[in-house]
Amino acid sequence: MRQLGDNIAHAQHQQAHQANKHGLKNTNTFCVGDLVYLHKSAAPPTVLRNPKLQVPWIGPFPIKEVISQTSMKLDLPDDWRIHPTFYVGKIKRHLPRFIDGEAAPSDGEQCPADAPRAPPAPRRDATSHVTKTLRLFTNVLQRISLILLQLLQGKFHLPDPTMKVSNSSLSCASNHLRPHTALLQVLWLR
Repeated sequence: MRQLGDNIAHAQHQQAHQANKHGLKNTNTFCVGDLVYLHKSAAPPTVLRNPKLQVPWIGPFPIKEVISQTSMKLDLPDDWRIHPTFYVGKIKRHLPRFIDGEAAPSDGEQCPADAPRAPPAPRRDATSHVTKTLRLFTNVLQRISLILLQLLQGKFHLPDPTMKVSNSSLSCASNHLRPHTALLQVLWLR
């Protein structure tokens, strides 16, 4: 019996680890009275006239009650006839347009101190994409400089522009390589 309890606890721990692997997508703090948009996947099909052409977010709707950090009760129209409680991943904060000179309220300014708050958003590494692009660009430049050096030294010759290509994916309409295509073939297929 004890082993059964241990197995259940281990399974629950593994499930929680998998569910929390990427963190919460929506870590905004919402308070009663905030205006939010509801994702169209949570709206009843009778409300959506043409789901393919419908905008992804419907609303705004005021929050009637904050149930927990991850679920909110919205004040929906009576004709929707659905349960008004939604996961925070299905709602998005309404950002009103402000006239020049007016200051936008800061996030959480109207919220009382005891309002449930979501954990802070995890920081994503914004430099990884830039680093990857720079590494790719550096590799291409190294290939080009190596080929140019070999061309200048006379050790490397470009293929004849009129030669036949055996690989059908590289063939042009006339089944001949153009000079710039031959250079690209040398650069990328080496």
